[in-house]
Amino acid sequence: LEKEVDDLRLKILEELYEECIANLKPVCVILPGLVDDLEAITDACEDAGVLLKLMFSSRF
Repeated sequence: LEKEVDDLRLKILEELYEECIANLKPVCVILPGLVDDLEAITDACEDAGVLLKLMFSSRF
């Protein structure tokens, strides 16, 4: 899932860049930060999942 989010992030930022070159809008300033935040959240969730997996697998 994390790899898919990374790929989607790049696609969104690429499309946003192309759109913003033609017509600068407030979304051009706001959206890149939100997209990066969502990607960071998925990274943190993946890390938490790995830790939980290690915790449960070490108990059994």
